[in-house]
Amino acid sequence: MFSKGLFSFALIGLTPNTTYEYKAEAHNEKGWGAGEVLTFTTLSVSNGNKGDVNGDGKISVKDVIKTVNIALNKINPTDVEFTAADVNRDNQITIRDVVQIVNMALQK
Repeated sequence: MFSKGLFSFALIGLTPNTTYEYKAEAHNEKGWGAGEVLTFTTLSVSNGNKGDVNGDGKISVKDVIKTVNIALNKINPTDVEFTAADVNRDNQITIRDVVQIVNMALQK
């Protein structure tokens, strides 16, 4: 990725409660430069959040709709939303997750 000035980069599909390392590198007419290696740790998401895609503390039709939109690539989920929507833990959001969230919503 090449950019002038400040830049940011969004990552999806990271594992909750995991430490990652990163390093920024830059290039200009004078050559290459690199920052130090830094780390960050993703937030922990408990299994209690499975299906609660919108994070309101309950599983409802709102979570189903959001999961459908994620599965159809109409919206890009945050890491927390992705983890909550991926109820079968196959690292993808599909109709299988939608069906499971529908069933979870009907049980409540």
